[in-house]
Amino acid sequence: MPKKELKIKWCESTVIDALQPYTHEIMECIARIAEQPGVLDSFVSDRTSIGDFLLDYELTGETRPDPRDKTKDLEVITHDTAANREIARRVSEELGVPVDVNDRLYEVAIRLRDR
Repeated sequence: MPKKELKIKWCESTVIDALQPYTHEIMECIARIAEQPGVLDSFVSDRTSIGDFLLDYELTGETRPDPRDKTKDLEVITHDTAANREIARRVSEELGVPVDVNDRLYEVAIRLRDR
């Protein structure tokens, strides 16, 4: 069987691009408060959540199929922890807009733009 050539096609991220100044402000705030400077080098999309930048997590007790090996399951985690909620509260306080661990980055950026 011939090998298929892997092709990567970048999708336009109009929402993220239009909100870039606001997403950067949010990421700077998270990096400072969470003491995670690597946040500023993160690849973000319209599916990126605030919790994606935070390191604390808990196991949910649920599993899902491993996309790389369908014979295995992966444990499902959540970033909605007390420590991360505290970081989100502090980010919210500093930015002056509501911020929840489960919010999408672009949702917070829109709030920041519209404040």
